[in-house]
Amino acid sequence: MTPHLAIAESLAAVLGADCRSVILHGSLAAGGFRPGSSDIDLLAIVDRPITDEQTERIITLVRHADLGDAAGLDLDVVTVDATRSPIPAPPLELHVGRYPPDPQPNDVATDADPQTLADDRRRTEPGVDTINANQSPTPARPLKVHAGRYPADPEPNDVTTDATPTAPDDERHPTEPGAVVAGANSTAFDVDRYPAEPAAGGAVRPPAEPELEVERRLPAATDLLAELSMARQDGLALVGAAPAGLIGPIPPEWVVARGRHWLRTWQGLTDDAPNAAFMVLTACRIWHFAAEHVHSPKVAAARWALSQEPSLTAIGQALRRYGGDATAIVDEPGIAAVLAEALRRTT
Repeated sequence: MTPHLAIAESLAAVLGADCRSVILHGSLAAGGFRPGSSDIDLLAIVDRPITDEQTERIITLVRHADLGDAAGLDLDVVTVDATRSPIPAPPLELHVGRYPPDPQPNDVATDADPQTLADDRRRTEPGVDTINANQSPTPARPLKVHAGRYPADPEPNDVTTDATPTAPDDERHPTEPGAVVAGANSTAFDVDRYPAEPAAGGAVRPPAEPELEVERRLPAATDLLAELSMARQDGLALVGAAPAGLIGPIPPEWVVARGRHWLRTWQGLTDDAPNAAFMVLTACRIWHFAAEHVHSPKVAAARWALSQEPSLTAIGQALRRYGGDATAIVDEPGIAAVLAEALRRTT
C-alpha cells in the first residue's frame, strides 16, 4: 500500500461515517511529483464539523505518518456544505501541515508552494499553531514553515464578499511568499527534505524535528478556493466519492483574483533568493490558469509562458534552478519582469 493511500484510509477511519471522501490532489495526482521535494496533498470532505477529539487524532496521524519519498504532507478537512456551493473564502474545518525543518542559508526551496521558508522572515498568525513533532500545540508561535491563508487585497475588478474579511496590513507579512495558489501543491508549497549532516567530531547530527502547522475552524480560508479548484480538476478519490460529485464549479475569476494577490505580494520579495524559482514558476501557473482556465504543473506552465513571451529570461533560470542546477541564479530584475507580465496578462 502506498503511503498516501495508507494515510487516507487512516484518516477515513478517524472521521468515521461522516467521511464523504478523501481526495489526493497536487503533484501526486496531476503529475510533476518530485521524490524528496514534493508534498502529499489530501482533502477530506465530511458531512458535519469534526470534534475536538477527531482533531487531535488527525494531528497525531499527520505527525507520525509514513510519508514515503514525499517531503511533507498538507491535509485539509472541509464540510460538504462548503464544497458543494463554494464561495470566494470557504470555511475550513482543519488544516494540518507537516514540513521539514528550516533550510540552511545555502539551501533552495524548490517545490514550495505554499507554502513557505525565507530565512529569517517570520510572522505570527492568529489562529495558527506551529507544533514541534514532540510538543503540544502552542498558539501563535512564529512560524518556521508557513502556508497560511489570508484575505486578498481587493482590486477594482477583484471579487470580494462579506465572507472575505480584510486583515490589517501588518498581519499580511509583506516579506513572505508563504502560501500559494495552484497547489503550491498549492496552498502550501512543497519543500525539500534535508539529510542528517556531520556534527563536530565526525558524529552524525540527526535531522531537526519537522514542524506541524495547524489551523482550526477558520470561517474564511481564502486560499482554500484554489485547492478546491485543483481537486475538482485533477483530484483522485482514495476513499469515497469522486471529487466532481462533491465539489461544485468554481468561477475561474475567483481563483485568478487570489492569484493576483500573491503576484502583487511577491513584487516586494524579488530579493528572496531561496524562493525565487518558486515565485517565478508559480507566477507562470497563475498566468496560464488565467488564460486557459486549467491548472498545470510548474514546468509545463513555465514552458507555456516562455512561448508567450520569450524575453522573460528569469523563467529559464527558474527552470534550471528547479531542475537542480545550484549554479543557476534567478536575477531580481528578471523576477520583477515575470511578475509584472503575469499581472498584466491576468487583468
